Amino acid sequence: MEISHIREANIEDIHRLIEVFSNSIKTAAVKDYTPNEIKEWLKTTQNKSRWHDLLKEQVVLVAEVRNQVVGFASLKEGNYLDFMYVHSDFMRQGIAQRLLNEILDRVKSLKMESISSDVSITAKPFFEKNGFKVVRKNENHRGEEVLINYHMTCEVLTA
Repeated sequence: MEISHIREANIEDIHRLIEVFSNSIKTAAVKDYTPNEIKEWLKTTQNKSRWHDLLKEQVVLVAEVRNQVVGFASLKEGNYLDFMYVHSDFMRQGIAQRLLNEILDRVKSLKMESISSDVSITAKPFFEKNGFKVVRKNENHRGEEVLINYHMTCEVLTA
């Protein structure tokens, strides 16, 4: 699948970002998280100010195929990968890799030495393949659930 292009997100993209986020969690994460954990995770879609703040405070890149947003990633404070999600219809087609490469290019241009992220169980193998190392296991308490993820870092080589 050829990505039409990667661009910076704008306010009109919020509902598309939420749709990709929700779809990705509902489909990809089901093998690693329980239905109740997923339900708690998805509650973050109801926090509209969080999504508006995301666009105001972070660099958010979207991947489009035929003018449809199929994935997105965000960079917070120059070297923290906050969000990276791909719609299930477009997974395993190189979209996450393209988004990560774009984010890494931004980090390098800012002369940062490393990048970090808190990565789901589901996404951990992808990040390990890209040179990220686990620093610690996180237990995130949401409602009555505990969602596990991993704080990972990767050195960014600058030329």
